[in-house]
Amino acid sequence: MIAVTAVTGTVTSSLKAKTIVSLDFGRRLQDKNGSTQVAPSIQTLPEPTSIVLATVDRGGIPSTAIVSWVVARPSGIVALALDRRSSSYRNITSGSDKVACEVLGDDTIFSVRGIARVEKDLMTNAPFPCALVTIEISELRDHSVKGVHFHGHRYLFDGDKRHRRGIQAAVLAELSAS
Repeated sequence: MIAVTAVTGTVTSSLKAKTIVSLDFGRRLQDKNGSTQVAPSIQTLPEPTSIVLATVDRGGIPSTAIVSWVVARPSGIVALALDRRSSSYRNITSGSDKVACEVLGDDTIFSVRGIARVEKDLMTNAPFPCALVTIEISELRDHSVKGVHFHGHRYLFDGDKRHRRGIQAAVLAELSAS
């Protein structure tokens, strides 16, 4: 179900009466032909959410990473915890700040393109060295197909790792608050 208000309003995609993704069409961008387009932004993400983040290094060599600590801020910015030891972190901090990601959740598949920046070089609550990275969205595409139900990534904590639920909650709160 797609509900549309005014051109400057919002579009909300719902499934089974649960809001999956809310898109805000308030900002405007110019496309490569010089036409003004309305820029979407993510207002909510299903929980849990995993994304596949794609970056490139200065030589054009691509890299992908699965990121499970990710939130959508009310401002429409995607915030994520990115391992500082990763090639994705090195790519972003070396000036290759154009990124893409696939957002994968239950009955949710969409791609995001945008500009990444390190907002906080070292997060407080992450159990290993993570940077708080934000993505300002320049393009958002819905990849869902009517009648096809996608089941997002799942992970569970083993008995000796259950304490990680509290760590995860603290990391997600830090991402949301900044």
